[in-house]
Amino acid sequence: MEKILGFKGFNEDMTCRNFQFKEGETYIHEGRVKCCNSGFHFCENPLDIFKYYLPKKVIFHKVEGSGKIDKDNDDTKFACSEIKIGASISLHDLIDEGIKFFFKKRSYIKEKSSHVAGNNSSSHVAGNNSASSVIGNNSVSSATGDKSSSSVTGNNNASSVIGDNSVSLATGCNSATLTTGYNSVSSATGYNSVSSATGYNSVSSATGDNSISSTTGDNSVSSATGDNSISSTTGYKSSSSVTGYRSSSTATGYKSASTSTGYKSASTSTGYKSSSSATGDKSSSSATGDKSSSSATGDNSVSVCTGYTSKVMTGKYGCVALLWWNKKEERGEMKCAETGCGDGSDGKLKAKVWYELDEDGNFIEVI
Repeated sequence: MEKILGFKGFNEDMTCRNFQFKEGETYIHEGRVKCCNSGFHFCENPLDIFKYYLPKKVIFHKVEGSGKIDKDNDDTKFACSEIKIGASISLHDLIDEGIKFFFKKRSYIKEKSSHVAGNNSSSHVAGNNSASSVIGNNSVSSATGDKSSSSVTGNNNASSVIGDNSVSLATGCNSATLTTGYNSVSSATGYNSVSSATGYNSVSSATGDNSISSTTGDNSVSSATGDNSISSTTGYKSSSSVTGYRSSSTATGYKSASTSTGYKSASTSTGYKSSSSATGDKSSSSATGDKSSSSATGDNSVSVCTGYTSKVMTGKYGCVALLWWNKKEERGEMKCAETGCGDGSDGKLKAKVWYELDEDGNFIEVI
């Protein structure tokens, strides 16, 4: 029996299309199997999941499909009659798996390929479904065709892909990588690297120290895990995450999410119903959309929401601020308060507790 390994996205409760799944279990579908119609669905290329699920509030699992199988002609989505749910996988690891997939599955590279191994070299391919690879130092790799891949592993390199459903990878120090295509992937793992993906449903990841990761496409993901890194997404329903020391994370899209977990980090989200979270000590978190949430759980941190009917939370000896509509004066006012030792016994707000403002502008705990 043919078995295909792949990846599947689920809602946070491990449901998909109202069907409840559980890790480690095997499920069998009786009847017709047809992609986008019936059967259990999964993707061989993990990055194809982002076409069907937004990165926010989604969990991912490795799966194994077998039995009756039907493949989608547009991407690597499969429908099957039997599926086994494997271990969970993080968003960061999912991105890494997606990058590996493009360089292992040569079915994506049918028309043209170019490879240069020397230092100070260049490689350029313009055809669709093309590949461009350079492993020398100070090299350049560029692929402009649809569903192309561009890879550079040397120091001080540049990798650029502008085709749809493309991949651009630069793993050397001081590298730069750029993808502007639809459903693209951009990854830079070297020190002082830059990664940018401007396409719709794009993914951008920079894991090196002092790195920059930026995505401007709708439903995008941007992640920078290096120290002193920057992660920014401006697309609709985007997410931005930075875990490095003294990092910053910004998401300006509608219903965006911004998370920064490093020490002395900053997290900003300006979209409507956005969320901003910073967990490092002396961090700052800011959300400017209405009905937004801002959380800075580190000690001596600041959490600010400038949108109406929003909520804030911070750690010990921090400060919070919320926007309030003063009906009597008919104007908006900012209300500020301090958190104390943590339990509220000192007369100040409690630490790591969500607060909102009532109609009179008083801070009240969110139940």
